[in-house]
Amino acid sequence: MNIGIVGGGAVGLLLAAYLGRRHKVTVYTRRLSQARQLAECGVALKKEGKTTETAVQARPFAGAELVEPLVFVTVKQYDVADVCSRRDSFRRVGTIVFLQNGMSHLEQLSVFADKNIVVGVVEHGAFKLDDRTVAHTGAGKLTLAPFYGSPAAAAGLAGDREFPIEWADDWERILVDKLVVNAVINPLTALLQVKNGELLEVAPYRDMMAQLFDEVRRVLPLRDAGRAWERIVHICRNTADNYSSMYMDVANGRRTEIDAILGYVLKQGEARGVALPLVRFVYCALKGKEGGAAMGDWLAPVLATFVTLPLLLFWLVYAAMRLFGGRKRAAFYAAVNAATAFFIAAVYFLLAVLFGKSYFVHLLLFLLGLHAAIALGYWRKKADFHLAAVFRLFWRASFLIFASLYAGLLVYGMMARIAAVL
Repeated sequence: MNIGIVGGGAVGLLLAAYLGRRHKVTVYTRRLSQARQLAECGVALKKEGKTTETAVQARPFAGAELVEPLVFVTVKQYDVADVCSRRDSFRRVGTIVFLQNGMSHLEQLSVFADKNIVVGVVEHGAFKLDDRTVAHTGAGKLTLAPFYGSPAAAAGLAGDREFPIEWADDWERILVDKLVVNAVINPLTALLQVKNGELLEVAPYRDMMAQLFDEVRRVLPLRDAGRAWERIVHICRNTADNYSSMYMDVANGRRTEIDAILGYVLKQGEARGVALPLVRFVYCALKGKEGGAAMGDWLAPVLATFVTLPLLLFWLVYAAMRLFGGRKRAAFYAAVNAATAFFIAAVYFLLAVLFGKSYFVHLLLFLLGLHAAIALGYWRKKADFHLAAVFRLFWRASFLIFASLYAGLLVYGMMARIAAVL
């Protein structure tokens, strides 16, 4: 059977590795470079110290017309809206299987109401090592249930001992069961920056788990709260050495699925008039750690200002000095004096955005060291010390260094962005 997989992340590659053994699989990726690598080299699956490779086809999702009768959508929950907006790409697809964490994306699936829609949960542990390699870090199962229509082409899927596939009649039950696990384990591991197993090993962390579960269960339709708690503990033990996907997102400065998980829980609490203070605290704490979200709210305009202002200020001061009769040399040094501080600030912001952490202390120590070195050199050469002259040399040296760094970081950022798109 021909199968399409939209998404080249850990889950998409894991599906491709196992389903590709029995079916003709095409992976639809965000980037052309990943599609080329998968098409040329296949998917590499690492498990228990062994690596196996599976041949697949691959192409970019943008602009593609999917022709497979069965397609799995494995993108993050917050990218489902983008998939749904490309409904025409699925005209020839009969059955679509959505495999996302959380439940807030379900209302978006109505755009595919004329097709057979299946939802499911993946209980395997998987970690993407590179564009074609996935590590299978924890054995589990793939559970599917019809959402709209019938299973249709998906009914023909057959699992095996390594990758079992099960069917359920009640889609809400399987999604809620997975949601309660994600709502307790993922946010806490991401917030505390620990492996799954540490939630059980450290007594205060286990207490936090229990308290968070107690709030979550109040607003989710759990059939058996006791069994749900036992399942959370069981999964924590079985994946003790794993890092949750939300932990990895936070650690790598990526957007998390906190809105799809705890955001959904909070909406259920509001609809029922149930206060969830701990859920809201954890939700807000993780939203604060989302580098991408914070960037979009306030850092982007600040960064844009500091990136463009140094050059603009330099040329404005230079042009103004020349306009009012200043010599080229005097105009140049006036522009240097005015723009240097802004070049330093621009380098600070560029480093923070490109490499994901603050280099304020490093830059401050560098500037202090540069000033000390210039002062020492001036004293040795002149056998005297004039503060104004030393500072003038320091400021001009800072201009040369930071203007060069500014240009280099801009080029690096543009090249990195181009590489990410390709």
